Amino acid sequence: MSIVQCPKGHNYDNEKHAQCPYCSGSQAIGITVPLDNTGLQEEIPAGAGEGGFPKTMPVSMEPAQGQGPGVTEPYQNVTQGLDINEEGVSAVTGWLVCIEGKKKGKDFRLHGERNFVGRAGSNDVVLNFDDKISSVANIIISYDDEENEFYIQPGEHQKNNVKLNGKLLLIPETLKDNDIIKLGETKLLFRKFCNSDFCWE
Repeated sequence: MSIVQCPKGHNYDNEKHAQCPYCSGSQAIGITVPLDNTGLQEEIPAGAGEGGFPKTMPVSMEPAQGQGPGVTEPYQNVTQGLDINEEGVSAVTGWLVCIEGKKKGKDFRLHGERNFVGRAGSNDVVLNFDDKISSVANIIISYDDEENEFYIQPGEHQKNNVKLNGKLLLIPETLKDNDIIKLGETKLLFRKFCNSDFCWE
């Protein structure tokens, strides 16, 4: 075997080739030939997508009948208190009406059992317009549905004086129609809804 180099730098065996096989093109060099895949291709199941994977089906966004956004199933067999109506709203038992202070003329509803009155939003009656009123339960107004009577008492977190009809409130007292409650710089007139003529059953 005698290896020689052509002018273009190709090395070849001159005993087998009279001239450079690379330059003459007599030998397929550097040509990519596709691989024969005969017998290698797997059977793709019917309905499959590209690559043989199952086709992705879009999810239906149609809500089932009677369901979907804005459709709420009603509660069944809900236990309700005596002062709760069918819609779950506390029944009114009386009112506090501001007769002196920043919210003069505004009324505040009272419901059954205990009503916490204070400045914070967690109270039943929120008086957030008077900074001199305690934040939580400055006073507590209770309605006894069995006796059909209202009571007022100082709150556990009371930090200022509360007056009932001009007198300092120190212990629980019976609350009567047109009683005036003063706390902070606000005066509230009490009015009954549940009275001798009407009460919730």
